Amino acid sequence: MTRVLGPTARRDLGEWRLIGIVARHELRNQWRKNAFWTSGFLTVLLICLALGTVAYLGGNRDAAPAVGVVGDRPHLVTALEREVKVERFASVRDARSAVREGRVDAAVAAGGEILVSWTLDPGLGRLLRQAYVTAGYAERLTRLGTPPDAVANASPPLRVVPLTADVALLQERTLAAVAGVSMLLIMMMFFGNSIMRVVVEEKTSRLAEMLLLKIDAWQLLTGKIIGVGAAALGQILAAFAAAAALALGAGVFDRPGDVLAVAANLVLWFVPAFILFTGLYAIAGSLVSVPDDVHHTGTPVSLVQLLGVFGPAMVVLGANETVTAVVSVIPGFSWTTMPVRMAHTDVPWWQVGVAYALMLLTVRGLIRTSSTTYTTVFLHAGRRITVQDCLRGQRS
Repeated sequence: MTRVLGPTARRDLGEWRLIGIVARHELRNQWRKNAFWTSGFLTVLLICLALGTVAYLGGNRDAAPAVGVVGDRPHLVTALEREVKVERFASVRDARSAVREGRVDAAVAAGGEILVSWTLDPGLGRLLRQAYVTAGYAERLTRLGTPPDAVANASPPLRVVPLTADVALLQERTLAAVAGVSMLLIMMMFFGNSIMRVVVEEKTSRLAEMLLLKIDAWQLLTGKIIGVGAAALGQILAAFAAAAALALGAGVFDRPGDVLAVAANLVLWFVPAFILFTGLYAIAGSLVSVPDDVHHTGTPVSLVQLLGVFGPAMVVLGANETVTAVVSVIPGFSWTTMPVRMAHTDVPWWQVGVAYALMLLTVRGLIRTSSTTYTTVFLHAGRRITVQDCLRGQRS
């Protein structure tokens, strides 16, 4: 049985067909640009460098310091072995050679001297001083005839109880979220400027004025955003796939599944944020009267984007939780802050829902605003467009 579409359904189908045509056109244009492939290559290269840095820092973090002890100092060795690797030396000369060659980070000689190659790490210095004091007490007790068991129990080691079940996993998730947000921010600025340049080119060539005779402004802008967004999303997924393959092959992360979940969450927040900021770039491009002014007009949008980096910084630095929670639900800042919060700590589900809902509502309003601005620009072709003109277009 053939289904007959009503007039409204046919009109809606025609509208989305026009949007699809514009989107495919923009997607093909992106593929033809050398800058698109260059940015993709640079993105993958940056990811490889970031993962290499993480692997290097992680390897250095896991390596315990090495300390040398000169002479027969069993109590000092016992105190140090709880925290560092200990190597015994028969003479000061051997200890000096080991320090110079880098086999040990420091060496404790007779009389309380600490031998170092250049400077002593503050954390290691505190550890050595505390161990030296503890060993001195134990040696005095031994000389007084105290039994070995009593000497050992005289200064029991402190027991560390971490409040976080897996600190390394928390650091991995947070680092992945911050790195992902940074990469997506750069890509969003690149593709947003691309949208702005396209709008300016069409405006100066009067091409958009002819297109608006056949298609509504909101359809034209929606098609452009979908086309450029599809190109950006494809580049992001390719970069994430390369990063995942490299990370799994190199064993950078202990829990790659959790890191992949963080990446998926980033993409989920990126989509509405991309629509939001590309809409702002489109508005900025439509307000340009001279092509040379495109960078000046787009600067405010870029500055708003860059302000989004303060949200992840607040999460990592442990800023006021209330302020961080408020920032993470503000549209324009939530896409950078909320994914990092979710990777770093447990976030109430209602805060996540409110943040995403506000983002979607803002995107819906921006599409209407940007399309009205786009139409207003071509209704006043030939003269400079002011903010007052755009506001009058919104009211009408």
